[in-house]
Amino acid sequence: MDQVRVHPKQVSKTKIEIIADPKVRGYHDLIVKGGAFYAVYDEESGLWSQDLQKLSELIDLDIDEFMAEYKKPEGFDVQPMYMQSISNGQWNRYISSIKNLADSNITLNQRMIFANEKPVREDYATTQLPYAVEKGDISAYDKLMSTLYAPDEREKLEWGIGALIDGNDIEYIQKMFVIFGDPGTGKSTVLKIMEMMFPGYITYFSSEELGKGYQFATAPFKSSPLIGIEHDGDLSKLWKNTILNEIASHEELIINEKGIRQYTIRPKTMLFMGTNKPVKITDSKSGLIRRLIDITPTGNTLGPDEYMDAMNHIRFELGGIAYHCREVYRKLGRARYDKYIPTEMIAKTNDIYNFV
Repeated sequence: MDQVRVHPKQVSKTKIEIIADPKVRGYHDLIVKGGAFYAVYDEESGLWSQDLQKLSELIDLDIDEFMAEYKKPEGFDVQPMYMQSISNGQWNRYISSIKNLADSNITLNQRMIFANEKPVREDYATTQLPYAVEKGDISAYDKLMSTLYAPDEREKLEWGIGALIDGNDIEYIQKMFVIFGDPGTGKSTVLKIMEMMFPGYITYFSSEELGKGYQFATAPFKSSPLIGIEHDGDLSKLWKNTILNEIASHEELIINEKGIRQYTIRPKTMLFMGTNKPVKITDSKSGLIRRLIDITPTGNTLGPDEYMDAMNHIRFELGGIAYHCREVYRKLGRARYDKYIPTEMIAKTNDIYNFV
C-alpha cells in the first residue's frame, strides 16, 4: 500500500520497532473526510473499503512485506508493531494522527460496477454487483410490474432505474421519484426489487427529517450513494424543501455526522420514495415541481402465492431487468421528463390550483 510508510525505529540500545507512519504522499490509497478515516484501497480486490478492520489488515501486510526484506542489525531484537495488536497502542496513535490530514474531494461509487467488469483504483468503487447487464428472461418481473403499474407509470420507474444503470447522465438528471398510493398496492415492491439489484449503492433516508432540517438528516448521504430509498415516507407536512432540492439537483450538500466535523459533498443520488400521503406542494415556484416525478400504482395486485413466486424468480432475472431498464432509458432519452409537471400531486395539495 503506497499510502503507508513503514520504517524501523530504534527505541533502545538493543531493540528496534517496525512501525507504520500515516504521513501521506497524496490520496493514492487512503481517503479522509471530516478528519476521519473514510476509505482505503485494496489492491487485491480492486475495490475501496470503508471498513476500519480492512485498513488495519492492509497496514499489517505492509509491515510483513517490509519485514521480509529488512536486514536485522546484529545484536538487535526487531519487533513488528502490528495494528491489530491492541497492547502496543499503535492503532490508536495511527487513527488519532489521521485527524491532522486534509480532507479528500474524492467521491466513491459514482458508477455501478457489474460482474463482467474488472474494477480498478480509479473507479473508486466499494462494491461489485454479482450479475452482468445482459438480455435475458424477465417474465416474472414483467408479470408483476404490468399488474402493479400502468404502462406510463411503469415507464417512469424503468426510465429512472435505467438511467442509474447507464450511468452517463445521472449528474444531469435532477429528479426524485415518489410512488403514491394506498397501503398494499405495491409501492414497496419496486423498491425491494431495486434493493435486490443494487446492494451497496443504496442509502436509506428520512424525508420528514430532511423536510424539517434535522441536525443529522444529511448523514445517510455521507458516501454520496447513487440511490436513496424510503419505503414509507411522509412529505404531506413539508416545512421546507431546501435540502431535498439540493440532493435531487446534485448541489453541494453539507454532511453533518455525530462526532465528525462537517464537510461538503456533491451527491449524484437519485431519490425513490413510497408514501401513502400526497407531497405538499403549495408554492408555484417550489423546486419540487420541476424535480418530482409521481408514480401511482393501478391498485391491482397478485395473490399471495403468485406474488411470492414472482419475487423469488426475480432474483434470477436481475441482469435481464437491468438490461431492459437501460434500454427503456436509452430509447426515451435523458430529456424525457425535463418538462414533466406532477399535476395530479399539485391538485391534491394546492386548493387554489384544484379550484382553478
